[in-house]
Amino acid sequence: AYWVQARAWSWEAFWVALPVGLLIAAVLYINGFPDRLWDAQSGKRTLVVRLPINAAIAIYAVLVGGAYVLIALGVLYGQFPLSIMLGFLTIPMAWSALKKLRRQHAYPYRLIPALASTVFTHLLTGTLMFAGYVISPLF
Repeated sequence: AYWVQARAWSWEAFWVALPVGLLIAAVLYINGFPDRLWDAQSGKRTLVVRLPINAAIAIYAVLVGGAYVLIALGVLYGQFPLSIMLGFLTIPMAWSALKKLRRQHAYPYRLIPALASTVFTHLLTGTLMFAGYVISPLF
């Protein structure tokens, strides 16, 4: 989106998009868990179906955790302003979603709160990162 609007490449825009991209990938990925049994029975070979359940959950954790690691690395290496770490305020919500996924992965309707938490983690992390950019000149 940056390249289309600015007509120029930006490594900063690329790197700052990665955490948001990982979180939306987590949203899409976790949505496969409620359908896991039915997908397997109908012959759909999604990643969630193909992997053992613990490995499938671990991939979710890597997607979500990777977003926060990228934010931290971006700040550490001077690619992002320190204030972008406002995105870390969503870590408790992400952790809650992971715990619910671990406990409720076999119960599709009980997974709804984990799915919702993942969506809101994505939305709020991106919003807070944006807010961090807006207030960065103040620091």
